[in-house]
Amino acid sequence: YDQAQAFIASQLFPKTEEIVRQRLWQDAKSRFQELAQEHNSVTPTYELLDQSGPDHDRIFKIGVYLRKELIAEGKGQSKQEAEQEAA
Repeated sequence: YDQAQAFIASQLFPKTEEIVRQRLWQDAKSRFQELAQEHNSVTPTYELLDQSGPDHDRIFKIGVYLRKELIAEGKGQSKQEAEQEAA
């Protein structure tokens, strides 16, 4: 218990302010949506661009759009993973 407490105190507590300030607890998709709405007053949309590979090992390619403009692309083994990478 003492070792765990010492680790948390030395490694996590000093980083708490930065984590809160930069909102590092949020996933990439949530953070991108928040920024897009804040700066552009638009909600990003995600579209499946491609999928490849066998059924048991699919790779999905997703595009993220702001006002119908492709902003970025991401790939992943699930649609959710590809959306996170695109964001």
